[in-house]
Amino acid sequence: MPSEERASEGEASEQRFRATLYRLGPNYCVDVPARVSAALGGGRRVEVVGRARRAGGAARSSRAFSGPGGEAPAGEGRVRSALVPRGGGLHRLFVDGAARAAAGVGPGDRVALVIGRDAEPREPAVPPELARALDAVAGGREAFAAIPAASRASMLAFLVQARGAETRARRIERIVEHVRERVARRRARAPARPATRPQRRRR
Repeated sequence: MPSEERASEGEASEQRFRATLYRLGPNYCVDVPARVSAALGGGRRVEVVGRARRAGGAARSSRAFSGPGGEAPAGEGRVRSALVPRGGGLHRLFVDGAARAAAGVGPGDRVALVIGRDAEPREPAVPPELARALDAVAGGREAFAAIPAASRASMLAFLVQARGAETRARRIERIVEHVRERVARRRARAPARPATRPQRRRR
């Protein structure tokens, strides 16, 4: 596992650290130092916002990105992600493609980050094409709404980040397939209705 440097001192609302970017399955992430994990939320998932850049230049304050709008300066990538528990009260932070490209970093690179809690609402609106696909599944809308908010927001972000129509269609199908599985599991758990006996006619 990539080594971690100690986090900087500072307020719990804003944490600076450096870490090595690595690939985990199809995603890219960094391991967050223990001090940052403890300062921002302990062992639970924490929504964060901030900036990333190649190590060697100081990342600017995350406070400029307290909300969803804004542009990152050249050489910095905007990070709007989550600290995801990885055991032992520690976290990893996933860095999306747009942030990596803007920061000019890839697997094995050292990344300087500054992050803080993100208080803005996370979940984007359901795109019309996904809504239509969910409507085509019996109970699809209800099953999608029953998915935990953090997972649902992650799915929507995954879809919104698709650049091409084919990629978007494939991601919609993946989400819908997950919803179908949830519907099937819910039906399998539903108690069977007792058979009703036919009533005898009174003479």
